[in-house]
Amino acid sequence: MKDEKSAIKNLESEIKNLKKQLEKIEVEKKHYLEGWQRERADFLNYKKFQDEILKEKIKKEKLELIKNFLKVFDSLEFALDYLKRTKEPSLEETLKGFS
Repeated sequence: MKDEKSAIKNLESEIKNLKKQLEKIEVEKKHYLEGWQRERADFLNYKKFQDEILKEKIKKEKLELIKNFLKVFDSLEFALDYLKRTKEPSLEETLKGFS
């Protein structure tokens, strides 16, 4: 009988300790989950920011490319006008119009 009471007390004590450990683990789990969620949100915000920077850079590069093409087209237009004004252009005169 004494052994049974002692065994029951030991079990109750062990259950109490296990409950305390479980509570501690639950708190740690919550802490780690919240930290992970914050880091995930920070990463998504960083990714959005980097995507915006990349979009802006691509936009600027496209504009620069268009400007360069416009310069070429302008030179070609000037050359064609020059050729139209010249009655019999030589190769040297034709090349002047493209510079």
